[in-house]
Amino acid sequence: MRGEPRDACRVLCAFSALLFDAAPDEGSLAALRTGTDLLREPPFSTVAPQAAPHLAQILEREDDALLDELRQDYAFLFYMVGMSGASPYESVYRTDDRTLCGPTTAQVEEAYARFGFEPPATEARPADHVATELAFLAHLLSEGGRTEGLAEGLAETEARRFAREHLTAFAFDVFTQVENVARTEFYRTAARLAADALHAVTRQLAANQPASAAASETDQGA
Repeated sequence: MRGEPRDACRVLCAFSALLFDAAPDEGSLAALRTGTDLLREPPFSTVAPQAAPHLAQILEREDDALLDELRQDYAFLFYMVGMSGASPYESVYRTDDRTLCGPTTAQVEEAYARFGFEPPATEARPADHVATELAFLAHLLSEGGRTEGLAEGLAETEARRFAREHLTAFAFDVFTQVENVARTEFYRTAARLAADALHAVTRQLAANQPASAAASETDQGA
């Protein structure tokens, strides 16, 4: 995948990661607000024609209470998971006892190290947070995904594999639950946008997959 398709996928993943990376503060909210014009243009206007402009409208509101409302909603969604049911961690969805730090945590840590990715140091947390996994996918689709001696095709192959084996195995469940229980229109809309973005990225990765690789994966799954 080269040029505009790869860049579009990278932007979609990076922005979606920013939406869920941490409880917002003045700096992160300001950063999101600088992206309102971006939300009205491709690739967002193409893959999320309803959610993207709606999110831009929310961010543009002159509302002094918005930051406090978002912080409270983030805490409800991702720290009070016994009430919200919206855990952001892959292992919760991939283990029978819904535990943190399951096998997927070690798997994504290994992938991060192998491809030269350092998770954002926002806070100490397990590596399989949905925002961290989205940021890693963006990393693979960027110049940074090409560590020394790593060909572009290998980074894209890893992006396709990682999306299939990790992100799509749980992220849509996270976004659906957030949309269902969030107390703010911001997070309900952010969840719709992130789901639309991930669908678009995985479709593009699949469309760009060489026929030989697709056949090999089909044979392995048979």
